[in-house]
Amino acid sequence: MRKAESFIEAGGSTPTEKAQPKVENGMTAFTLRLYQSKLDKLAALKDARKQARLVQENPSRETISVNSLILEAIDLLLKQEAKRAAKINVKRDS
Repeated sequence: MRKAESFIEAGGSTPTEKAQPKVENGMTAFTLRLYQSKLDKLAALKDARKQARLVQENPSRETISVNSLILEAIDLLLKQEAKRAAKINVKRDS
């Protein structure tokens, strides 16, 4: 133990963890605060989508949740922003 301590005090370092490869679709947890009215609207939308799926001849068994609706909205926003940025770049080039 003393060898390691003296090594570190002399300016050396010891790796604490191996470097992990970066995962493109890694998950990150976060807290999202929503107004109750927005949450109620999302829950109603979720229920409407569930009912619409049940009416179909071959209903999908894919889970519909408020979280999946929020992620869908985020994906839509990112696509819209990418289109907007591309449109701005085209105008700049002209």
